[in-house]
Amino acid sequence: MNIEDYRDYCLSLGDDVGERMPFRAFCYASEVLVFYVCGHMFSFFDCNNFSVVTLKCQPEH
Repeated sequence: MNIEDYRDYCLSLGDDVGERMPFRAFCYASEVLVFYVCGHMFSFFDCNNFSVVTLKCQPEH
């Protein structure tokens, strides 16, 4: 999976899913893309290094 495929997948999860780059003020995190659902962060990754993706979810899921 590449960045665009992952981005498309995250955005397809629902109408209340959005994306932002909220850490632009920080030089080491300026390219971090964050996905939100209902205003809560659920996934993020560095656009310059797609080798690690952080995903937040309930342990049973």
